[in-house]
Amino acid sequence: MRLNQDAKIPFLLQVEDVRYLVEVLWASRSALHGSSDLYSLVFVRWEKRRVWSPWNCILLSKEETSAHLEVDDVHKVCSFNINTSVDHKHMLARRHFSSVPVMVEHLESPAALGNQLVSKPVTMATGKPTIHTPAGSAH
Repeated sequence: MRLNQDAKIPFLLQVEDVRYLVEVLWASRSALHGSSDLYSLVFVRWEKRRVWSPWNCILLSKEETSAHLEVDDVHKVCSFNINTSVDHKHMLARRHFSSVPVMVEHLESPAALGNQLVSKPVTMATGKPTIHTPAGSAH
């Protein structure tokens, strides 16, 4: 709330949502060094210029959090493997919370996601790749 008076997403989460984030998405471990002391783990924004959400957070130890908050651009500082892992977890969070009606309106539109990859199924029915797109959309 100190950083964004309009923050709503953290207040929409239920206990089971937080449990999903901690246990399933982040495997009850710090994303950087694997610490599993639940009493020292905290969620912080992955990109500090964006609002906190399940698709813009990272689970870190309290010690790691201090250093993380000093970083201006995590994509430049963190390794490719960490960036890829965090991006994947954020995609899984978007997918999971897209089925929660109260959260849907807070999901970013595909255009707002910037460089996020959008996948479409590809089949080889006639020997030529065919990309399936929703009805009425351009190919």
